[in-house]
Amino acid sequence: IYIYNQETQAVSMFVDYNKSIGNYIVDADGNTFLDIFTQISSIPIGYNHPDLIRMLDDPEVVKSVINRPCLGVFPGTDWPDRLRGSLMSIAPSGLPSLTTMACGSCSNENAFKIMYIWYRTRERGGSLDFTKEELESSLVNKPPGCPELSILSFHDETLVSCCSRFYLLLKTKLILPLFSGGFHGRTMASLATTHSKPIHKIDIPSLDWPIARFPVYKYPLDEYVRENQEEDRKCIEEVDDLMNIYAKKGKPVAGVIIEPIQAEGGDNHGSNDFFRSLQKVVKKNGAALLIDEVQTGCGPTGKMWCHEHFGLEEAPDIVTFSKKMLTGGIFCKDELSCKTLRQFKAFELCVKLFGYIKISSKAVKLYGYVSKIPLSPKTIKTLWAYAIGPRHGYRIFNTWMGDPSKVILLDQVLKVIKRDNLLQNTTKTGDILYKGITDLEKRFPKVISSTRGKDRGTFIAFDCKDVSTREQVVGKLKLKGIHIGVCGERAIRLRPALVFQPHHAAIFLDNLESVIKSL
Repeated sequence: IYIYNQETQAVSMFVDYNKSIGNYIVDADGNTFLDIFTQISSIPIGYNHPDLIRMLDDPEVVKSVINRPCLGVFPGTDWPDRLRGSLMSIAPSGLPSLTTMACGSCSNENAFKIMYIWYRTRERGGSLDFTKEELESSLVNKPPGCPELSILSFHDETLVSCCSRFYLLLKTKLILPLFSGGFHGRTMASLATTHSKPIHKIDIPSLDWPIARFPVYKYPLDEYVRENQEEDRKCIEEVDDLMNIYAKKGKPVAGVIIEPIQAEGGDNHGSNDFFRSLQKVVKKNGAALLIDEVQTGCGPTGKMWCHEHFGLEEAPDIVTFSKKMLTGGIFCKDELSCKTLRQFKAFELCVKLFGYIKISSKAVKLYGYVSKIPLSPKTIKTLWAYAIGPRHGYRIFNTWMGDPSKVILLDQVLKVIKRDNLLQNTTKTGDILYKGITDLEKRFPKVISSTRGKDRGTFIAFDCKDVSTREQVVGKLKLKGIHIGVCGERAIRLRPALVFQPHHAAIFLDNLESVIKSL
């Protein structure tokens, strides 16, 4: 089907969103499907949730839809309270700085910029004073204004062989598969860190940035503990080596980006030990760790943020989000916000030694004529965040900086999640799904294998024996009224909404068993 001026060329079906409800999606012909893909994992509490529909009865909500502001310059008077009541109420522990964005790609693009600015500010000793040479060279894309910095990302070891198969499929005009590797977006810098599908990247110039290997585990995990631990060790060693290599070639790694689970690339999981070790090696090499929670954020793994499962020694430096969160955005540590490093360290020392902070002359005009205020460290940190802002605006910026109407909807989504215990529901339903699929794997090992996602809510996937088998399974499930997604080379992934209940899991498992038996 050709849609005028719509360049995606990827339309799967036309949907009747007026009739779609809860966990069920209805197509243009009136066919109803149990949706276990939910708009590529972006519907948090199902279609046409009554609590969200009722919100449109509020004139203030309607006005927020009509009057979309340039949030970076002209935010509404209610914007700070909106953020505190929604996004900041679920901010990852240790990440108090928030910047809203419109989507996952622009969240990652701007997170890269945050890491670059932090890295260069540190190299200047905390100063935000630029030299004439830096200012002039930046306008012609030359150093020192545009420094040679890099971002490290991840693929898995099947990448090369997959690309060979991709070429053969192109030549024979067969269906194109998905491949293994990280996915962080389709804009220029985020695309340079994306390694899941050649068709995303072909013909697009890219960047000479390091690409490390993501762990590839043998399943079942409990039968290959030693082998998988060795896989973790090798991958961490490669990260360390690459960071040293790029430092020596004059392109030091300012940041490392990684998904908690490589979703588009095949639902590839890393162990808790892998992520803890990764954080240590990134910190040792003086870079920032960015965890991309675009697909895993907002509860599908049973926790609001997937990285909460890992038991990290400290918070990651940056977390990006979108999809089920309805808006994009960036959480980061105060150290990575656009304040100067020198100011931050002076502030921390002042709090430690005296329990107060001297207010600058600029802040005096804002807060009244005082020279020092004896306050608790918590109150001082609040003053610090609001009274002493960045020296330079427009560095992390675009026209919209997100959308207030989406944040208002998210606020209601979060209330529903809490009221209806949807994180607990996701954990319970996920356990049923995982057990049911692993049981089918034991009975039909020549059809499906490598079920993964244990203790990760409904964020579950399994492999089919080959691409052809996967296409048969997906197609036959659709004929039975089950809409499901694929990822990686031959994986089927489950991405239901948080309102997906145990009885929905039973419907899926019954139909999956029937399909497998029919092959």
